[in-house]
Amino acid sequence: RISPALTFEPIVTASFTSGPTTTTTFGGMSTTAANSALDLRVSVRARLRLASVQTIELVGLGEAGVSYRSAVNDPNGPDNNTTINTTDLGVRWGVGLQWFVTRHWSLSFDVLNPLLVLSNTSNEQQMPGPPPTSLNVTTSSFTVAAIFAPTVFLMVHMYL
Repeated sequence: RISPALTFEPIVTASFTSGPTTTTTFGGMSTTAANSALDLRVSVRARLRLASVQTIELVGLGEAGVSYRSAVNDPNGPDNNTTINTTDLGVRWGVGLQWFVTRHWSLSFDVLNPLLVLSNTSNEQQMPGPPPTSLNVTTSSFTVAAIFAPTVFLMVHMYL
C-alpha cells in the first residue's frame, strides 16, 4: 500500500494446457489432433479508495499489462501444424467492492473493462507437399474505447 487509499498490486499469470482432441465425422471416421496452449500475463493493478463505510470500500481500478498466448494444433499427418501466437498490450479500468475481514485480510469483487488494447496475432500454418512450406499471416489491431466488456474477479488480499 502506498497510502491508506492507494494500493498497487503486481499480477503474474502462467498456464499451460495440452491434450488430444478427437473428431468423428458422419461416416464414422475419426481423427485425433494434439493441442497445446501457453498463456503468460504480467500486469500492475492500482486500487484507489473512492468511498468507505465501516469495513467495506468502493474502489476505482486501473490496470496496465502485457499478455502472450501460443496455441498449437497438430492433426494426424506430417507437415500440417497450425501455430497461433498473440501478444496484447492493454490498459483496463473498473470498479470493485472490498471488504476488510481483518486489518491484514480482505475480500474483493472487481469488474474490469478494456480501455486501450494493442494486439498482434501471427498465424502460421504448415502446408504439406514436396517441399514443405508454411503460410504466415500477421494481423495487428489498436482499440480505444471505454466499453463494457467485463472481466469479473473475486480475490483474497493479504496486507502486511
